[in-house]
Amino acid sequence: PASAGPLASAEPAASAPASLPASSPAPLPAPVAWSRTDLLPGPAGKLAQGAAAAADGTMVIVGGSGPLEGPGVAWVTTDGTTWAQAKVAGPKQARPLGAVALSDGGFLAFGPGGTLWRSADGTAWKAQKKPVKDAQLIAGTTLADGTRLLTGSTGFPAAPAVFRSTDGATW
Repeated sequence: PASAGPLASAEPAASAPASLPASSPAPLPAPVAWSRTDLLPGPAGKLAQGAAAAADGTMVIVGGSGPLEGPGVAWVTTDGTTWAQAKVAGPKQARPLGAVALSDGGFLAFGPGGTLWRSADGTAWKAQKKPVKDAQLIAGTTLADGTRLLTGSTGFPAAPAVFRSTDGATW
C-alpha cells in the first residue's frame, strides 16, 4: 500500500468546539492605522534610533548624526504628531543616543561609548555617570521593582555585560 507520509494519522481529526469557553481571551482589536507625521525638527541628517512611551502619553525618540558619531539628539511629543527637539547638552554630548527606556517616571537614554542620560519629562536631559569606563550600551529596561538593567559590552575584545542599578546613578 502507498504511504501517506510521516504526518499521516490513523485517528480522525478532532473537530473544533462549537463555541469558545468563557475563560478564553477576548478577540484582538482591529489593526491600528498608521500615518506618516512631519519630519522631526532640527538639522537634517539626524538618525532616529530608539523610542519609548510613558503611561502619561509622553513619547521620546533618541538618536544622533549617525550610529556612532555626532551629538546625541532627542525629540518629545504628547500626541505623536507634533514633535519638539529636546535639549541634550553636557560634557558627553558628542556621542549619539542609541536607545531609550522608561525609568522612575522619566527616561534613561544611552548609546555607544557608555553615553548615559536621564530626563524626568523627555525635554531636558542630564548626563549621568556611565557604569564603567569602556561600556558600550545597547539596550535597557526598568523592572517592576524599579531596578534598571542596561545591556552591552565592555573591554576589547568586547565581552557581554549587564549593568544593574536600583537608583539609576550607581551601577
